[in-house]
Amino acid sequence: MQVTITRHGETEENKAKILMGQLPGKLSEKGIFQAQKLGLRLKDEPFTHIYSSDLARTLDTAQEISKYHPNIPFESTSELRERNLGELQGKSKAELGLDPNVFLGDLIETKEGETMADLYKRAS
Repeated sequence: MQVTITRHGETEENKAKILMGQLPGKLSEKGIFQAQKLGLRLKDEPFTHIYSSDLARTLDTAQEISKYHPNIPFESTSELRERNLGELQGKSKAELGLDPNVFLGDLIETKEGETMADLYKRAS
């Protein structure tokens, strides 16, 4: 079995350095182009299923892939969402006093959201 994992296109919120977590997000003009280009790149892949998070930014990207695979089952699920960042969601790195260029990954601590262990458990 082969699994192909992709990321959603750039969002307006990505451009503004806003932490999204499980907020829907809106693809930017560049993000729409990236999603279309990804769909074209993957058009000849022999997919048996397409799965996506249920968030707008990921659904919009996955639908560009699905256009080239109209007979393949397409399923969206909340289980594929990004990490819930709780009270940090929707805030910019600047608002939180963080360097806008640093990748946060494991460094984000949240009181209301998921821990990295929670995320790994949900992903498995």
